[in-house]
Amino acid sequence: MIPYRTLSVQLPDVDDVFDPALRDGARTKAEAIYRRTDITDSLRAAAAYTVSAAFQQDSKFQLALSWADSAYRLRPTPQLQTHMSRLRQSLGN
Repeated sequence: MIPYRTLSVQLPDVDDVFDPALRDGARTKAEAIYRRTDITDSLRAAAAYTVSAAFQQDSKFQLALSWADSAYRLRPTPQLQTHMSRLRQSLGN
């Protein structure tokens, strides 16, 4: 039998993304989760979306779109397509 380890990864609380005092910490934590290679693509995509949402709250739409694209490449969903469309509109594209 091959031993395995259980991973415990906790995404930042979504409310932290909307709190200016907590946003940078939430974004940093989500970026670190995204960069991990030992977790599922679904969790990495959720982390990338969290980073995107944080940048969107700071009106950094180009960065938000880049992170949304990273999430979409890992786990394409209609919700991410909609999010990306809204970001493009914010950029005037």
